[in-house]
Amino acid sequence: AVISPGLKPADYARPDLALITEVEFATKLFEEQNYSPTLIGITGTNGKSTTTALLGHLLNAPVAGIFMCACELFIPR
Repeated sequence: AVISPGLKPADYARPDLALITEVEFATKLFEEQNYSPTLIGITGTNGKSTTTALLGHLLNAPVAGIFMCACELFIPR
């Protein structure tokens, strides 16, 4: 199960499930696709979407393979 930062591991009803973080999940997903992008993590309470959008615009040079991941939503480019 992919854990949520807002829940403690003890809050999960099935202790027999392996718990992984969102970053671990994304890393495994990329590895399965034989894809190793550079990841930039944007964390915090406020401003993640704004910061992600700004960073996306800054990085939006004519470079293939850049995509943004915001608010737990993958947006392929």
